[in-house]
Amino acid sequence: MSRRNLLIVFAGAVLLGAVLSACGGGGTIGNGNNGGNGNNGGNGNNGGNGNNGGNGGNQRLLSINIANASWVAYQDGSDANWQTLESTGGFNGTVPVNSTDGRYSLAFVCEGEKTTVYTVHATHQEIPQVIFTCSAPAAEITVTGNVSGLENGSAIISIGQASVPAQAEYTLQVPQGLQDVIAVRFAGDIPNRVWIHRRAEFTSGSPYNIDFSGQGDSSIQVFDVGLGNLTILGRNLQENEESTVRLLLESERRLTRIGVQKLLVNLTLNEVFRYPIFPEASLSAGERFRLLVETSQQRGVVQVLTGNLPSDLNLQLPEAYVAPTLSVNAVGAVQVSVDGFSYSEPPLGYQLTISQANGSRVFQQLITPGWLGSATSYTTPVLETLSNWRSEWSLVRGESLSVGLRVYTSPSGATPQQLWEYLALPNSTLPDNFTLRYATRLQTLTP
Repeated sequence: MSRRNLLIVFAGAVLLGAVLSACGGGGTIGNGNNGGNGNNGGNGNNGGNGNNGGNGGNQRLLSINIANASWVAYQDGSDANWQTLESTGGFNGTVPVNSTDGRYSLAFVCEGEKTTVYTVHATHQEIPQVIFTCSAPAAEITVTGNVSGLENGSAIISIGQASVPAQAEYTLQVPQGLQDVIAVRFAGDIPNRVWIHRRAEFTSGSPYNIDFSGQGDSSIQVFDVGLGNLTILGRNLQENEESTVRLLLESERRLTRIGVQKLLVNLTLNEVFRYPIFPEASLSAGERFRLLVETSQQRGVVQVLTGNLPSDLNLQLPEAYVAPTLSVNAVGAVQVSVDGFSYSEPPLGYQLTISQANGSRVFQQLITPGWLGSATSYTTPVLETLSNWRSEWSLVRGESLSVGLRVYTSPSGATPQQLWEYLALPNSTLPDNFTLRYATRLQTLTP
């Protein structure tokens, strides 16, 4: 699994997109309102407040499998001292959660072209297992090919999640290995025919040609499709807000993009996208669809659709996230604070993403409602004082920060554990009808 900014998708982003940021010295958060002094790693409120006492025979264990991380640290409770678990290679094992309220924090560093510091603030009841792999992007190859049988139309060619519009030919950069290919032919903005090749092997730069006039074979299906309309409701015209739509076919944990076209002759508040409806017989057992919509204001919806796609889908965007105030401290280790978390829908979790302007480092935090409790503010802890922390991982002063706080909600009743798995494990199997909604408060700060 490649390292990703769980901010969605942080896609845009700091997609804000999958997750969490740095935590530091002892007791920086305490009651969620900047408890502790955070800058003195060793003195974080570890007195006998009962939060760190043993639970006798009912001891809870947090299961951790962080692979290839450069550093892993853990805090039992919300105001105890942090401890470094591992300084190279990651950590695979269990740690006790002795705090009476089940709260814990876990931080780890993934190095690479963009060093990312992830932090999970959660309770054991919400997220009892944390799995993540730090890895470089998979090696890519260039795939080219000819496209025939267009009948004066156009096509969108997708190999895995790489996608490109095409006329007579196309070029795509794709990861090596097994990928599904889905090509959609359009007449104007109307989809009318699809080519599917499941489990195609891409190991070299050999041409891969697509012929919509063909009938397919034992491994390739070519068939006519129906028309579906996706209407996106509630965009902000004053902000020139526009949506990006990704429709994916989920097949044996492989996710492949399906081409969609935006209806350009549309002067209303709503946006309309057109997608193909596959014949029922063309779908293999267990295949499902995922719909991902994100706007230029980083409002979005993720939805798992079981069965075939309907002829009409209406999607209401979440309300804008306006309550939080974001700020940064002036001295010492760089810490970002949030004041005000309230939102119009019950929260499933919050994702704070902090990206240095030069793109060299990112901090991402996932904060669950159970960990936050009744607190209305939060400050990122200081990790710099912990053993084996390296200075090149830290945010620096004098360079602007792109900061986003994202709130996730789930009308389908998703759990914080499922939210983490969606953000951290891009090919994870999600429940039927799984739905996430999110909105993001964006701000630029200069420490």
